[in-house]
Amino acid sequence: MAKKIIEYSNDVKIMRQSQSKLALDYLRDNGISCSIMELNRVVDIFVECCSREVKGDLKERVVRLDKWIQEKKSKG
Repeated sequence: MAKKIIEYSNDVKIMRQSQSKLALDYLRDNGISCSIMELNRVVDIFVECCSREVKGDLKERVVRLDKWIQEKKSKG
C-alpha cells in the first residue's frame, strides 16, 4: 500500500522551512526536547498562524500549544 505524499506549493514549502527552524529554536531556547511528531505539530500551528487570522479554532490550538510548552518547561 503506497503512502500519499503531500505536495505543497513553493510558498508553503518556504514557510514550513522557516517555521520549522523558528519552532525548533524556540523550543530549544526554552529547554524543551520534543519528538519529530511533536515538532511537526508545532510547525503546523506556526504555519497556520502565518496563513490566517488567529481566532476561533486556531486560537484554541495556540492556547493549547502555550499550555503544552509551559507543561514541558516545568517538567524539564
